[in-house]
This record gives sequence, C-alpha cells and structure tokens, in this order.
Amino acid sequence: MRYPTLGARTQARRGWGTRKGSPGKIAKDPAFAQKLDDTVTRLDSILKGIDEGKGSLGQLVQNRSLYDHADQTMDQTQQLVKSIREDPKKYLVIRMKVF
Repeated sequence: MRYPTLGARTQARRGWGTRKGSPGKIAKDPAFAQKLDDTVTRLDSILKGIDEGKGSLGQLVQNRSLYDHADQTMDQTQQLVKSIREDPKKYLVIRMKVF
C-alpha cells in the first residue's frame, strides 16, 4: 500500500487511523479510551497518596526515620545471611528423635 505523503506514512506506522496499536484504539474505541483515562486517574490518586505520606509506601517516602530503620534492618539481615552461609552449624541445629 502506497501513501501519498510522509505524514500519512508516519501515521500508518504509529497506528493512527487504524484499529492497530494504542493510538488507533484510543481514536476508534471509546471504551478503551475511558479505561485508559480511568487507569491514569487511579495512578494519579495513588501517587498523590504517596506524596501525602499515606500508606506504607507513603510513610517510607516521607518519613526519614522509617526509611533509616528499614535500611538498618536490611543491613542486619544481609549480615545474618552472610554469617549463616559462613557457619551454618552455628545457626541450624537438626535433631532427630525416634520414638
């Protein structure tokens, strides 16, 4: 299929004016456009809550103390895993009891 202009070729590659690709679906399918709008609205609401410090992620982003404690916990966990790998007998004891 030949296109008369560069603009028409570009639009065809991107899916504009066809039912292929997201741009074409938005232009031709109002339900898809509404679903996309709903998704963007929901993401905006979630990000606004995080910015306001709501929820665990919001607290982690806004509360420096919580971040520092989480970072410290991760460091301690890494040290513990390293110690267990170096000397598993020190931490893991298996006892078998028969009757």
